[in-house]
Amino acid sequence: MGQRYRLRFVDIHTCRPSTTARLLRDSTLLTWRAVAKDGMDHPADQSTMRPAQQLMGNGETYDYEFTPTQAGNIRLTVWALNGSLLVTMPISVRP
Repeated sequence: MGQRYRLRFVDIHTCRPSTTARLLRDSTLLTWRAVAKDGMDHPADQSTMRPAQQLMGNGETYDYEFTPTQAGNIRLTVWALNGSLLVTMPISVRP
């Protein structure tokens, strides 16, 4: 808790046009700071806090900073463009 993490998302699918990554606590969408796109850091005015959700196309890379503010369970989900859940990764935040 309070530790800052840098998360990198890379869409390397060849058979899916798009995916969406989300970071959630229960059903609540968390927030993260956008820091880079396709390996290039954002200028300071574009490195902003935003809802923890990102649509990704083939070959795109996104970097976000996430700092948990409370202990508990969160999860990262990845969804296909057609709305089907592809993967859920549980994350345990310890005090």
